[in-house]
Amino acid sequence: MPSMFLYIDPGTGSMLFSILIGVVSTLVFLGRRLFMKIKFMLSGGKAEKISSNKIPYVIFSDRFV
Repeated sequence: MPSMFLYIDPGTGSMLFSILIGVVSTLVFLGRRLFMKIKFMLSGGKAEKISSNKIPYVIFSDRFV
């Protein structure tokens, strides 16, 4: 019976997809972290200075005034 040879029950299939999604998500976030670390190192590790013309505070409101 060749068709039963490739059968994966629903529980095993769900587990395999969960593992696959977890590994892919880990690789994506690891890649983003490495990209940001390399970008930071290439820029000399300097943060941008805040302009004295801008106010560094933001006030959020639930309604328009």
